[in-house]
Amino acid sequence: MEFLQKKLKKTDITEKLTVPSEWLGDILPYPPRNHDEVRFEVSLISLNDKSTIKSYPFVLSTRPIGFLKPVLQSKGWLAFVRETGLGIGDTIHIRKDGNGQIQVGIEYDFARRMTTY
Repeated sequence: MEFLQKKLKKTDITEKLTVPSEWLGDILPYPPRNHDEVRFEVSLISLNDKSTIKSYPFVLSTRPIGFLKPVLQSKGWLAFVRETGLGIGDTIHIRKDGNGQIQVGIEYDFARRMTTY
């Protein structure tokens, strides 16, 4: 399966990751009926050879009615950000593999990082 991608903004790095509603169902799980959140594991992988580096627990929440506005909640997401050194302008690549495992890869914006030092 092809990767979906998102270039990270300030709120994605400092608060929580907002994700497109289109990612629900195909890549990310929908919360169960009558619930506004779902917990799941994501595997950090190498974009070069797709090997798993480490797994992380995430919580996805949506609004109970109206526009869903899905987000990965801060607790698991911000731990992932800190541990991987993600910054504004970096890009995450996310997909579901043939076994249904959610995988995420990271593309660091090295040009931006070089100009900030």
